[in-house]
Amino acid sequence: MKSIFYPVLFILVFISCSKKDVCPPDVILGSLSLINESKDYLPYNGIQHLEFISFDTIPAIDTLLPDTFRTYIAILHSKESLIHDSSKTIIANICVDLENDERSDTFYVSEHKTINFFDTDTSRKFRVIGNLSINEDFLSKSSTVANPILYDELKLTVHRSNPSISGAVASIEFVANDRGNKDRMSDSLKLRINRYVLKSQIKIDTFIYDNVYEYRNNDSLYYYFKPLIGVVAFRDLNNNWWNLLDAY
Repeated sequence: MKSIFYPVLFILVFISCSKKDVCPPDVILGSLSLINESKDYLPYNGIQHLEFISFDTIPAIDTLLPDTFRTYIAILHSKESLIHDSSKTIIANICVDLENDERSDTFYVSEHKTINFFDTDTSRKFRVIGNLSINEDFLSKSSTVANPILYDELKLTVHRSNPSISGAVASIEFVANDRGNKDRMSDSLKLRINRYVLKSQIKIDTFIYDNVYEYRNNDSLYYYFKPLIGVVAFRDLNNNWWNLLDAY
């Protein structure tokens, strides 16, 4: 029994030591800052209070009488307005052993900004979240530890109703700045860039918007957003449009 036990124990100890030897300590390559032009896409920068307006029509019972218009106001508020911190932009995982909680990364410490607005009416749960960070195009074959393909990304999310309802969230991952790496980016990231079309002008209800990006999911429009402002119009699950009335 002892003759079998000691060789097995030796093998287990050897494997354990080998794992630790193969997995070196984390390496910080340096620090990265967001491109100034990218910050234009972060919604409602420096703003704490938003008001969206929606119109509803009640048809008149008598054809001789005019229809009745109802107006609704949604107030979104952020106590913190803007969260500015740092996060890891992982360039390479040298080894990962989640079972033994071992991980070795090569990474940059990068600038990271988040903005978060909640509807003050808890029955509606409207919410706008903007998250601006620096990412690596890990699908690009040109991306290496020495010369990674980095880009500034805006993740923009709109909750159009109670977040627990399926289909109530509309979210994009928008390339705010390619950092001069567009030609070396993966095809999938290039397709994402081409997905969001800049509209010269659109009209919703009585509101007219110039130079806005459109988020479209198949044939259903969810929202429009504009640099230096943020989400200017979105449609809820009842197909009612809400337009940005005021921001301060």
